[in-house]
Amino acid sequence: MMCALLARELRLAWRSGAEILNPLWF
Repeated sequence: MMCALLARELRLAWRSGAEILNPLWF
């Protein structure tokens, strides 16, 4: 359960950070 929540939060944080750094990735 905790791993799933952490993975989701990390994924959201990575996505927002990637959008700021490199929007062409997604």
